[in-house]
Amino acid sequence: MNIYSRNFSILSLLIILSLPRASCGLLSMEDVRKEYELAHYDKVVSLGKELLSLTPLESESEVEVRTLMAFSYVALHLNYDAEREFERILVLNPDFELNPVFTSPKILSVFESVKEKMRLLRSGKISPFDNRKAALWSALFPGLGQIYKGEKKAGYAIAACEVFLLTATIYSHINYASAHDEYLRSVESEEIEENYETYNDWYRARLLFGGAAIAVWVYSHLDAALRTKIPEDKRLGNFSISVSSCGDQVSVGVSVPLPKM
Repeated sequence: MNIYSRNFSILSLLIILSLPRASCGLLSMEDVRKEYELAHYDKVVSLGKELLSLTPLESESEVEVRTLMAFSYVALHLNYDAEREFERILVLNPDFELNPVFTSPKILSVFESVKEKMRLLRSGKISPFDNRKAALWSALFPGLGQIYKGEKKAGYAIAACEVFLLTATIYSHINYASAHDEYLRSVESEEIEENYETYNDWYRARLLFGGAAIAVWVYSHLDAALRTKIPEDKRLGNFSISVSSCGDQVSVGVSVPLPKM
């Protein structure tokens, strides 16, 4: 009986040790604070998540945990995750503020941008769509990110432009390849010169259309990632693409509207 009792005690102890500390009453707010003071930011995040998931917290305590997690995310260069924590904090306490004397400028910058975004969301001046998802859609194909955000006219226009440019690029490449073969088969000097001109024209056309297609793709991705229905008074100019050629060189320029700071 002693052996069985001892084995049962050891098994019970192993089960208790394997449980998360919060469920055993071992994890507290003080543990998260200590890890933050020691600059163990990864640990702050993991302990904070554990504490929030397993322990019912009062509003003030939850705000403190999420604040330390947000600070840690900024220190780990994970600003997107820090923004999500600040958003949750402002939902819990809309009047929440950071002390500018004791808070680093980098953290203040992230917090102020989130606070401004929340203000614009409440006023209905921007949409609540996730820019990260919009950017992923636009990376899949130009225009999809704008359609996801509800900007259907812009999205369809960008998608149609991309389809046209890709089609033109493929068509130019097919004619380029055909003209290249004709040029290589040329024998007479006049024929060589004429076929070379044709071959070179299609080569440049392929570069022009291909460069423009890439430019539209880049613009669509940046627009979806950086802009969320910014009010008109905070926009800079309009989007434009410029394509030019000089001899055998082709240059593509893209002008992207960004919000005023």
